[in-house]
Amino acid sequence: MPRLRDLEEGLRAPDSLVKENPIRLAPLVARMQWLPSEALSGKALSGLSAVEDAPPPPSPKPKPVATKAPPPETRKVSEGVVRGNAIVKAAPLYPASAKKMQAAGSVQVQVTISEDGHVIEATSVNGHPLLRGAAVDAARKWVFKPTMLNGIPVQVQSTLTFVFTLTQ
Repeated sequence: MPRLRDLEEGLRAPDSLVKENPIRLAPLVARMQWLPSEALSGKALSGLSAVEDAPPPPSPKPKPVATKAPPPETRKVSEGVVRGNAIVKAAPLYPASAKKMQAAGSVQVQVTISEDGHVIEATSVNGHPLLRGAAVDAARKWVFKPTMLNGIPVQVQSTLTFVFTLTQ
């Protein structure tokens, strides 16, 4: 029985492997037939005559594409203009934990205002981490006059700055 350690020697002299381990293959018995020229030109071989063609494959039906209405285009507006259009201004509540840590300063909140003037998204951009949540909560409560463009209300995006002082 051959061993793995003999593999290197067997690869160098393959004739030695034949002598030790002769492999006998079964004789190949096959009848070869020549195909008619129609068969070589793509005609089906399953009993169809040379005149008949296989049916064409079904054409793929286009899938209906779900079309979403494009999101409304958001216009950037300066903070001064947005503050001038404010109908309801909510002051932020100074968090007790922030007072205890003597955290103060300004917090900027990026707001997206819908066509009807309500804040639909508010995210703090910068400011003390203990004050950011209170500023975002206050910004969500603001209400604005709708911003018009060519007589059509549009969605706008701006920044609101909230200032926290320890004397609050």
